[in-house]
Amino acid sequence: MVPASTFYPAEAYHQDYYKKNPIRYKAYTFNSGRYQFIESVYGKAMSLILVSSSQL
Repeated sequence: MVPASTFYPAEAYHQDYYKKNPIRYKAYTFNSGRYQFIESVYGKAMSLILVSSSQL
């Protein structure tokens, strides 16, 4: 572990990307393998919870 360095906030256009670009966000999260990994580790029930929460 190293001490935290200076924090620089992200530009405004990065905020709420999942709301501004829902189709691209869903494609990104699906293709990242995130949901497949969660399902393989925790089972299908947890995967369904994660998918529905990303649709906010």
